[in-house]
Amino acid sequence: MRNRLLVGGKQALLAAPFSPRLPAVDHFAGRASELTLLAACWLAGADDLPLSPLLVGVPGTGKNRLVYELARRSDRELFIFQGHEDVTAEDLACCVRFCDGACGALEYVLSPLST
Repeated sequence: MRNRLLVGGKQALLAAPFSPRLPAVDHFAGRASELTLLAACWLAGADDLPLSPLLVGVPGTGKNRLVYELARRSDRELFIFQGHEDVTAEDLACCVRFCDGACGALEYVLSPLST
């Protein structure tokens, strides 16, 4: 069962970290300079906030794969928020959905950003 958090008297589910389905024989080759730059941005010191680099390129150039590899190498959980033109402030905070169980109630789920 996923973790729950009490927010303003209401229980909310925390978002689950992203676990990419990588091939069984997973070999990351090349792109060492890009990986080093990302690591320098993402892995800040104790007194610094991490930077948020924007990866730009045509589909299939390995932008997501770089992020997956950095999360794997740094042994950190990876939370992904898929942005689109209709994203609202509420989407960045949480969403409401029907309960998974037979209770038929509504439950709050925090976004990856809030989690």
